[in-house]
Amino acid sequence: MVWIGVHAPGWLHIISLSGVGIAPGPLSADGRRLFYLEYDDGEGVHGLSYWRDGKGRGQYGRDSNTLGELESLFDTHRVDTTAAQDDESELNFYLHLIGHVTGRFIDQDWLMSPRTLYRIPADAWSR
Repeated sequence: MVWIGVHAPGWLHIISLSGVGIAPGPLSADGRRLFYLEYDDGEGVHGLSYWRDGKGRGQYGRDSNTLGELESLFDTHRVDTTAAQDDESELNFYLHLIGHVTGRFIDQDWLMSPRTLYRIPADAWSR
């Protein structure tokens, strides 16, 4: 399951809730920017990646720590993900960063904004 929608002007959010991840590159093409936050119900938070102009600009999390441009964003906004004790605090660090960078934090209006939940069959990529 993937939840996709506008986050703030010029920003798209993609939250992968379970299953196979998606390719954020095309969604960030042509000057668009996005943060891709991956969470799996059985495994927890996988990490955060930052995309701009169709290319990954940094990734931090369980599978990779190729910080790239994320490093300066972490520093500028005083986000120390190494202090995360569990999935909840790690997710909090990521959401804090996303709110500061995009200018929009998760609040009641954000939660009530329309977004699309896609349910992608497990065998969709093998067809």
